[in-house]
Amino acid sequence: MRYDVSEREIELEVVISEALDLIEQGETEKTKKLLEKEHSKIERSYN
Repeated sequence: MRYDVSEREIELEVVISEALDLIEQGETEKTKKLLEKEHSKIERSYN
């Protein structure tokens, strides 16, 4: 699935914000899962 750059940037900004909030709350496992999910999306977009 291809994204418009500005749409994708907004999605990444939201994910990063969520990850930072989770880190502040000490939720390292949830942060890891969130980032792994996003990483998979990025990898699929290059294939």
